[in-house]
Amino acid sequence: MFLRRSLLPLSIVVAVSLSSMPQARASDRLDTAMTFWEARLPFCEGFLSKEFDEPKTREDGTTYFLPCNDGDTILFSGLTCSVGDKRGCDTVKRSQGTDGRWWRSPRKLREGAADGGSETTFSNDHAAGVWAYIAEERDTEAFRKWTRWIKRNDKLLGFIPKYCEDSRCGFKFMDCPMLDRLAVVLNVANPVCDEAPLPPLPIILPSPTKTIHEIRNALNDVENAIKNLPVAGEIIKYEPSKILVEKQLAEMEKLSTRLEDLRSRIMVLARVSADTTGIIGRLNAIVNDPGFSRHNIAVNAYLLQKYTATASPLTLDAVRKVAAIEPKNAFINFVAYGPSPEMVGLILDKCRTEDPKEVRPRFQWIWERADNDKSDPPRDTMYWDCLFTAKLYKGGPVQKVSLPELPGMIELYKAEQAAFDGAEARAEEGIAAIKAMIKKPTVGNVIDAATTLNEIPAAAAAGAAASGAATVVGGVVGGVAGNKAGQQAGQTAATITKTVVNPGPTVRRTVRRVCRRC
Repeated sequence: MFLRRSLLPLSIVVAVSLSSMPQARASDRLDTAMTFWEARLPFCEGFLSKEFDEPKTREDGTTYFLPCNDGDTILFSGLTCSVGDKRGCDTVKRSQGTDGRWWRSPRKLREGAADGGSETTFSNDHAAGVWAYIAEERDTEAFRKWTRWIKRNDKLLGFIPKYCEDSRCGFKFMDCPMLDRLAVVLNVANPVCDEAPLPPLPIILPSPTKTIHEIRNALNDVENAIKNLPVAGEIIKYEPSKILVEKQLAEMEKLSTRLEDLRSRIMVLARVSADTTGIIGRLNAIVNDPGFSRHNIAVNAYLLQKYTATASPLTLDAVRKVAAIEPKNAFINFVAYGPSPEMVGLILDKCRTEDPKEVRPRFQWIWERADNDKSDPPRDTMYWDCLFTAKLYKGGPVQKVSLPELPGMIELYKAEQAAFDGAEARAEEGIAAIKAMIKKPTVGNVIDAATTLNEIPAAAAAGAAASGAATVVGGVVGGVAGNKAGQQAGQTAATITKTVVNPGPTVRRTVRRVCRRC
C-alpha cells in the first residue's frame, strides 16, 4: 500500500511528461524551420515585400526574380507586426503620408502615383494591415490622421467613405464596424462612421455647438438693442455682464470639445454593441469566393480576438465554418481553435524547410490561397507567411483585453454635460441682467451694472471666486489674478456698489450733470 502511494506522484509526473513530448518535439522542429525561413526572407529597399513571379535570366544563364512586388505589402506587414515582428510594423508605419493617407508601401508613397490606373493606390484588403499595425502599436495619432484624411476625402455616391481617391476604394459593409472596434481599442472617436445608423441609446446626445451659437446670438442681440436706445444706450455700463457672459462662453467652448469627443466615442461603442461585424462575417463566410476572401474573414476575426476582448459568437461561427472548408490552412485553424500540435503540422506541411532544386519566386502568401488551388502556392512561398504562423503559434492563445463599457462612458458624459449646463445657466443670467437694464435704465445701472449683477445667485459668484475672483464684480475688476487679487477686487467692487446704491452729494451732482432728467 505504501509503495503504491509513493509511486502515485511519480506516475503523474511521467504521464504529464509523456503528454507534452509531442508538443515539445513539434516546437523544436518549428524552431529549426524558422531559422531556415528567416535566412530567405525577401525585402524591397529594406521593407517587407515579395518578388515578381516572372523569371529573368542572367548572362551566366541562371534564373532570378525581380524584387519589390509590393502591391500587397501592407496586409502582410500588418499581420507580421501583430505577432511582434517590428519589421512589419515599420513597413506599415513608413507607408503613411504626412497628410494621414496610407499607400500600398513606402516605395509607393515615395512615387506618389495618381489614382485611376490599373492598380489603386490602396484597397479595403490593405486596410486590415493598417488596423493590425495601429492596434498592436497603439498608434493613436496615426489613426486620427488617417480618419481625418478619409473624412476630408470625397465620398462615393456622396456618402460612402473611400480609402483612396479612386471609386474602387469605397468602404464595404465590414469597414465601419472594424474601424469602430479599432477606435474602441484606442479609446478615441471615429468621425468617419458617425453617420452610420445607431441602435437605441439610454441618453440624448445634443450637440453643444448649437447651444453656444444660440447664447452668442443672444448676447449680440442685447448689445444691438442697447446701441439702438435713443439716450440711455450711450451711458448704460453693461460691460461687467458682457464679460461674465463671454467668460461662460469660453468655458462652454472648452467643455464642448470634451463633450463632442465623448459623444462620438459613445456613438462608436453603441455601434460596436450592435455586432454588425459578426453578422457580416457570417454572411461573407457563406457567399465569398474561395481563397483570399475567406482569408480576409479569418483576418478580421483574428483582429477582433486579439484586440477587442473576444470576437462575438457570430464571428467565431463564421471563421469555424471557413476552417471546415479549408482544413489545411494553419492560419485559419489558429483563428478558429487556437494553437495546437495539429497547427504545427499544418505549417510544416505547407512550408518547405529545404531549398528547391530549381529557383522559385518568393511570391505567395500561402494562407490566402484555397487548399485545392491547382497552382501549388506553397512551391512559391515568400517565407514571411510561414514565419508569421510560426510566431503566431509560439505566442500562444490570444490574451483577453479589457475595453471601455458603454454605461461608464455615459456617466462620464453626464458629468461633463452638467458642467456645460452650469456654464450655460450663468451665461443666460448675465444676458438676463443686461435685458433688465434695457427695460429699466435706472441711475444705478446707467452708471454701473453692479446693482444688476448683485441679483445673480451666489453660486455664480462662488464659481467666479474658484477661478481667482472673490465675487462676480470683483472678478470683473480684478480679472483672474489669483485669490488675493480677487479678494482685493471684491472689496473694491463692494465699495463701488455701496456708493452707487447710496450715492453721496458729489456723486449725485455728477449724475445730474450726466443725466439732466434723472
